[in-house]
Amino acid sequence: MIDHYRRVNDGKLRSSVFLLSLCSPVLYKLLCGQFKETESREACIEEMSREAFEGALRLWLGEAVSVSSVDELVEIGRAADRFGMLRVCEAVQDAICAQLNKDWRVCVDTLNCCDGSALEKAAAHARKIAVDCFDALCASERLCELSAKELCALLDNDELCVDKEEEVLELVARWCNVRGDG
Repeated sequence: MIDHYRRVNDGKLRSSVFLLSLCSPVLYKLLCGQFKETESREACIEEMSREAFEGALRLWLGEAVSVSSVDELVEIGRAADRFGMLRVCEAVQDAICAQLNKDWRVCVDTLNCCDGSALEKAAAHARKIAVDCFDALCASERLCELSAKELCALLDNDELCVDKEEEVLELVARWCNVRGDG
């Protein structure tokens, strides 16, 4: 069996079983194990965009992947994590960290997107950037885009330094008003 069709939410991708088996232990078991996909020559990958799956494969192949946002990088990282493509996960996290070092405002997107994924290195770096740039974050509207979980984690961080506790209370009140939770 040389070719295999991968159906990803929004289309089909034709690819080599050998190549897919090399890049991912999960795909190897799916394609060469005792699963229905082995016989049908078609595997369905749900809950993932075609672009994320293709991006993970292209990165594994050493190709450049063009993305326009941290969200897209995170989706590629999640695809790589789902299929056990550890080197791709590392490459994605390095790319996210590079973006964070260029622009602290990316930390909000990173924290919101990385929640519940294997991109913990990127999330930890985003938390550090958020703590380091806390005054700027508080002065911007980006703060109100943080999820409740990430805001609580940020405020609970031992390295966070604020001049007055009243500032934190005002910040939380502003966040609640904007989010409609207050």
